[in-house]
Amino acid sequence: MRLCRSMVVFLWVGAMTLRADEPINVLLVGKEVDHPYGTHMYLFECELLAKCLRKMPGFEVTVSDGWPTDPKVLARTNVLVSYSADAGSRFLAGPPAKDFSALMDRGVGLVCLHWSTGCANNEVGPRWRETLGGWFSLEFSRLAVTPAKVLIAGANHPIARGCDDFDLRDEYYLGLRFHEKAEPIAKVRLEGEEFPIAWSFARPQGGRSFGMVCGHFHDVFLNPTYRRLAIQAVLWTAGRDVPAEGVPIEIEQADGILPPEKQK
Repeated sequence: MRLCRSMVVFLWVGAMTLRADEPINVLLVGKEVDHPYGTHMYLFECELLAKCLRKMPGFEVTVSDGWPTDPKVLARTNVLVSYSADAGSRFLAGPPAKDFSALMDRGVGLVCLHWSTGCANNEVGPRWRETLGGWFSLEFSRLAVTPAKVLIAGANHPIARGCDDFDLRDEYYLGLRFHEKAEPIAKVRLEGEEFPIAWSFARPQGGRSFGMVCGHFHDVFLNPTYRRLAIQAVLWTAGRDVPAEGVPIEIEQADGILPPEKQK
């Protein structure tokens, strides 16, 4: 709901201050496909999430193929959503490092999905854990491609509003390294052990982060509870309230149909 001009309310998200009547600018960063067709469909899934976000009043959404080159896009960004590859290495040690650091310094929200939770560069890996709240790396993590029951662990957290346990076949990342103050939002029980697979994190330097290891298969994004967690994480990292019943995350059937595979 927008507030009239006579009512000025400020929302604090770490170092970032947002007026409640200001739009939330969300930047979704993807890239070209680097896995077999039907998996890691980065830009397609970013557009799918963007369609959900654009249905909510007060949100302005940009989808970028790779790190944006227009400084105006970064200047207006309130939440960065990454569905890409090895985001920690790229954001902390690659070409976007200066821009990314500036976003984090001003308290921009951070949402990372699937491989974006990863950082293969061990020199900056601990800093990635301090930024996202969790760190995936094949140096100490492992993969499990399997159906599993996703258990909502943080039922009282705003991100989990309107969410119940659900079944999901995916490529799960297990054995991440977490910051001690990261809060589990969802878990899976595999190999006789429970593993956090989604978490929230209030960054000590200011700002909020959310990570979720799920998102390998295209079908994952068609699961309404998965979309709800991702979209509500955007609201939470932006410092906005999540309705008690959750947010609308419905999509049209046509929105979930992948384009024909490009012939090489």
